[in-house]
Amino acid sequence: MRPFNDDGLKFIRSSTQDLLNTSHTVHIYGKQSRGADKNTKDQKVLLKTVEQPRYFSHYVMNLPATAITFLPSFIGLYSSLFDTLGSDIDLEKLPLPMVHVYAFSTKSEDNVAQSQELCEEAMRQLGMPLDGNEKIEPDVGDTEVWDVRDVAPKKRMFCLSFRLPKSVAWRKP
Repeated sequence: MRPFNDDGLKFIRSSTQDLLNTSHTVHIYGKQSRGADKNTKDQKVLLKTVEQPRYFSHYVMNLPATAITFLPSFIGLYSSLFDTLGSDIDLEKLPLPMVHVYAFSTKSEDNVAQSQELCEEAMRQLGMPLDGNEKIEPDVGDTEVWDVRDVAPKKRMFCLSFRLPKSVAWRKP
């Protein structure tokens, strides 16, 4: 996990290509055992080497007042990868990221209407037809709407989590 402090719109558009072109490994060392020879004091035991993934697995958009308006930046997220990887990409094997969008909505007893409205707004922001075969619906597939917390007497924070649809990721912007 690496945090970034950048303009969200710009980051989403450039980060996928930047990560694909970056290679980074981290070596994890263990402590030397107590009974080890003092002459080898500075030698540490390599436990494992972790290689940075080439693709993002999650995007967390944690500004509930505006996060949902950043979703159009995901349109065509992978369309530029053809230039880097070539046209022989196996689209089925390329991992699509989970997107976690925090948002405010009104408060109700069961949150069903609010969850549906949040999903519809996400689809509108992503330019997806509401009656298409790829949908973002609460509790369908990888899509979930979480009730995070109350923020005011009639206001609640939610988190919409969904896997970025292929039709959005590969669409030309």
